[in-house]
Amino acid sequence: MIQLIIDQLGGEGTVHKLVNCFYDIIEKRPEGSHILSLHQDGHGLRHARLEQFNVMCGFLGGRNYYYKKHGHMTSS
Repeated sequence: MIQLIIDQLGGEGTVHKLVNCFYDIIEKRPEGSHILSLHQDGHGLRHARLEQFNVMCGFLGGRNYYYKKHGHMTSS
């Protein structure tokens, strides 16, 4: 039986922790200030955290939350 990457990492709870850790760094560290300003010009960090979680779950082989909400991501 092949184990999904998301399961190898510890499931959706771990993906939540990873995404939140990343955005916590963006908010608190000077190195993240540029990315923080980009998000503040857009939908904000709260939105980014949710959508990044949705993308990562599908990318890692879990539930396709992003696809169900927005459809297929295209390169155009």
